Amino acid sequence: MAQFLNIRRRWERRAAVESIRHRSIPACWCCCTPAFLAREKMACLSCDLRSLNFFERAMRSFMRRRAVDCQFGGVDQRKIFMFAREHLPRIGYKKRIHLMNPLVPGLGKSGKMSSSEPLSKVDFDDDDKAIADKFSQAYSVDGQVQGNGILAMLKYVVFRRLESAKRAFVVKRDAKWGGDLVFNSYKEIEEAFAAKTLASVDLKPAVAAEIMQLVKPLRDAINKHTDLLNAAYPVEKKEAAPAPKAAPTTEATIASFDVVVGKIVHVERHPNADSLYVEKIDIGEGEGKERTIISGLVNFVPIEQMQNRLVLVIANLPVKTMRGVASQGMVFAASHKSEDGKTSTAVALVDPPAGSKPGDRLQWPAELGVADPELSSKRMERVLKKLKTNDAGVAVFEHKGAELPFTTAAGVCTSTLKNGSVS
Repeated sequence: MAQFLNIRRRWERRAAVESIRHRSIPACWCCCTPAFLAREKMACLSCDLRSLNFFERAMRSFMRRRAVDCQFGGVDQRKIFMFAREHLPRIGYKKRIHLMNPLVPGLGKSGKMSSSEPLSKVDFDDDDKAIADKFSQAYSVDGQVQGNGILAMLKYVVFRRLESAKRAFVVKRDAKWGGDLVFNSYKEIEEAFAAKTLASVDLKPAVAAEIMQLVKPLRDAINKHTDLLNAAYPVEKKEAAPAPKAAPTTEATIASFDVVVGKIVHVERHPNADSLYVEKIDIGEGEGKERTIISGLVNFVPIEQMQNRLVLVIANLPVKTMRGVASQGMVFAASHKSEDGKTSTAVALVDPPAGSKPGDRLQWPAELGVADPELSSKRMERVLKKLKTNDAGVAVFEHKGAELPFTTAAGVCTSTLKNGSVS
């Protein structure tokens, strides 16, 4: 008991979540923790009511001056609220009024709004550019209302402000797309979005603009008291960034590409782009380390032909975000172009030879050099001009008048599309 009283003196300065880390009297904590959390509005339901006498003494001491009449929280706190209503009256505290509000989904695909996912939320000190970037990358599927963080923020935040100001919500669009849209209620927006007459690409900047107006006075107030902000959230000292990788000095060749055999273990349509696939590809880097790669093959290769297929992956490209999804490489495919060279009329993947396995690499003569640590777009473009499939469908690199075939330890790589460009 003396140990408990010594710890109790520190509870005045610590949240219950910090207190439960003490291990000297574990039997006490399994009893007291839920009641502490009922006060702190945190979801925990474990309680050993066999120790109720000790529970009463501890809670009376801890909550002597902490009785409340009304408690506010999200609907995710409903269980601990019910715990409080049932058990706190047993030790002399009246039932509280509990007010709960809906949970607003985050802006990311997971639907979670959390500090661990910076792009899932808007901070009060975010500048306009940060807010615009977060909304431009926000996950939103046209026609899908449920779990849409943008619509939820519009409903529970933006429209409260618009209604008090008695003004409409305006979505600005170019005249060639039908001109501006004006909505006088959230219901109108939801119906238009569900009917796909309002697209995510138009909705995002409109909501971002409203949030910018809402955040600005809050940000200005925070910036006037940066000393308090820095005291509350000290900036962690970061280690110096490593020196940038030196640019290769050799001529770019196909050997500058780190091309590796990969297996598509999962593929799905890109949530924000109709012509793109999002693939999980095993390139032999280990279990759970499959790469996410985006490919514009929806109009040319059926999804069932993509699943479990072996492909050639360029593994040393910088990560590139495409419509909100980061792509960690590129797959090789052969294509035929239209007369103006701007569009592809036919596309087929370049296939590794039979017997290949994830992790196998293309083999080239030593004179062509080695793979760049990170392949720049300029060096890649120079080499892509020299890649093609020949009359036999073999993928080749044109070098000094010769055609060098794409080769692994298992043989040459081919495509069903002959005499095409490879990229």
